[in-house]
Amino acid sequence: MSGRGRFRYPLEPARLLHEWALDEARQALAEQNALLAEAEAVAGGAQARLADGCAQWAAISGSGQLLAAQQCLQHGRYLASLAQSAQAASRALAERQDAHAEQVAQLAGARRALDGLEKHRSELRREFVRARLQAQARETDDLWGVLQAGRDGDGN
Repeated sequence: MSGRGRFRYPLEPARLLHEWALDEARQALAEQNALLAEAEAVAGGAQARLADGCAQWAAISGSGQLLAAQQCLQHGRYLASLAQSAQAASRALAERQDAHAEQVAQLAGARRALDGLEKHRSELRREFVRARLQAQARETDDLWGVLQAGRDGDGN
């Protein structure tokens, strides 16, 4: 546990590995956050375009004018394309959300592992300090005993 007077944690290499794993998990989560934000923006844009297309169709069809079949067919295809894009963006967003949740779980696991080692290190450090204080107390008691024996031998 210690050399002479200094605390050395025997599992320090493992603790460092867990600390690095936590740092990597944090970095991966930051990347996932960026990808998730991008997917949310794409999905939001696709939904907005679909809503605009539907609003345009409502304006065109609600005007009371007769519409040519070709115009109806063309706008229907346009709306179908927008709906398909919105669905694809929603699926991509759901996949990103799943990947993000998985990364959050990995980060939590890495944090728990490092916390366990940190707790163990703190406990060992407390034991080290306690043992060191006890040794100092014994040494002081021994010195006091020697001092008292010297006084008693001198007749004091």
